[in-house]
Amino acid sequence: GTVIAPHFWGLNREAAALVAMGRLDGIEMTGQREFTHNEYYRILNCGYRMPLLAGTDKMSSDVTIGLSRTYVYVPQDEEFNYDNWRKNVAKGRTFATSGPMIGLTVDGHPIGDTVPLTGAGTVEVEAWAEGIFPIHRLDIVQAGQVVASTESRQGTRRLELKEKLKVDAHTWLAARCGGPDYFTAGNFISSLPPSWSSR
Repeated sequence: GTVIAPHFWGLNREAAALVAMGRLDGIEMTGQREFTHNEYYRILNCGYRMPLLAGTDKMSSDVTIGLSRTYVYVPQDEEFNYDNWRKNVAKGRTFATSGPMIGLTVDGHPIGDTVPLTGAGTVEVEAWAEGIFPIHRLDIVQAGQVVASTESRQGTRRLELKEKLKVDAHTWLAARCGGPDYFTAGNFISSLPPSWSSR
């Protein structure tokens, strides 16, 4: 089976023990909160490969079905079935979204891959985000810090970013996108409507 920590609120209680013991296959993040992001980044910074997932938590009528979703890349030469889905979740070939599609490559390697380096150097990072609602910001995050970003003040349906980044030690890279203020405006938190719903 696949063990996912639902409703991740931080690296405490059983979540911390399950991560350290290797008994957790992923983290489900349902809210766009700075605290939970930073707690997830702490896991990655400790060297644990922990895939990020999402799922609709329909606890009230203000949450639409399919609001939070997980996408998993299953290579074309693999049959699309549960076992291959689970295997590719474990490899980190996932992204979680409440709307936009997002892509990331590092030196041509897709999401979830490990890029081998023989020493300090640079890697080329390419990211894109595309959605039916306006996207205002696309960030590249390295070891928990935003190291590259592009913005559209008025919002756009697609953003792209290409950067060469220095790497001098073991690290991880991720892409994220959202509203003009990543943790508030334009990002859904249950009981607080997204900014585009009031327009």
